[in-house]
Formats: sequence, C-alpha cells, structure tokens
Amino acid sequence: MNHARRTGMMAALSTYLIWGVLPLYWNLLARAEANEILAHRIIWSFVFMVVVLMVTKRWQSFKEDCRALWQDKKRAAILLLAAFTISLNWLTYIWAVNHGHVIDTSIGYYINPLMSVLFGIVFFRERISGLKKISLLLAAIGIVLMTYQLGKLPWVAVALAVSFSVYGALKKQLHLNPFSSITLETLLMV
Repeated sequence: MNHARRTGMMAALSTYLIWGVLPLYWNLLARAEANEILAHRIIWSFVFMVVVLMVTKRWQSFKEDCRALWQDKKRAAILLLAAFTISLNWLTYIWAVNHGHVIDTSIGYYINPLMSVLFGIVFFRERISGLKKISLLLAAIGIVLMTYQLGKLPWVAVALAVSFSVYGALKKQLHLNPFSSITLETLLMV
C-alpha cells in the first residue's frame, strides 16, 4: 500500500472513530440546548480553521479563493447553500443525540454512503461495478432490517443522510480548496 493510500485510510479510520465517540461528548452537553451547542461548534470551527490557514500558510490562497467567489455569484450561492445544509446536518445530529436518538443517528450514517452513491449515479452520471452493486445491495438490506427492528421510519436518520449527501453534492460542484471552503462555510454560518 502506497503512502497516500495509507494516509487516506488512516484519516478515514480516525474520522469514523471520532464520529463514533462524538455522541458521548454531545451527551455530556445535554443540559445545553442544541442550538447553543451548534453555535459553539460553528464559532470554534471557524476560529480553528483560521488558525489552520495561518499555520499551514494557506492564507494567501484563501484570499484568492474569496476573490474568485466574489466574482462568481453562482459558486458563491452554492457555497452559501452548502453552509446552510451542513448547519442543518449538525443541528439535527446534536439535537438527536441530546434527545436519545443515537440509534437513529447511527442508521443515518449507515444510510449516508448509500445516499451519496445514489446522488453520484443520478446527478453526476457515475458508474459502479458489479461487485460494488452487490455490496450496496447488502448494505441496503442491512439498513432495511435495522429500520424494521426499530419499528418506525427513523426520520432523524433520513434527515442526516439526505442533508449530508446534498452537502457532498454541492461541494462537488463548488470546485474550491477544502481549507477555504470549510473556513468560508463556518464564516457564513457565524
């Protein structure tokens, strides 16, 4: 396995571990309202990203991206919509964890990759191989079984999966440096 692939795998694994532990953290904040927690998450994410831009010497690139967006109103609108969509996703997730819907959030993050693949096929004309179709079918069956065991439509799961997939589709159209994009999204949310 080459270095880039190993780094990508470690980043993905770390992300999923953090996402797995995050409900425990949000649960410690259960006394606070979801919108208050969201406000802190937005503000501190913005501050963190500004520091990251400075430390990694990406500030000049960030300014250039801002100028380009200022001149391209369509991309600026996509960025605004992406910021709004991820805000809804974050708020739904925080609210769900603090109101005892952790299983629903888990189902949502199982549904999310399937929804993202569906968006890729429908909106971006992406193709998937036969083995990937089989793995998607098995994952879909697993989600149907989990939903059946739950005994109701997990609206939180659907909201999380749809909002994050829409966010991903918007970001794919944006064609913007990820550091600039996240910083600008959190700035718009602030």
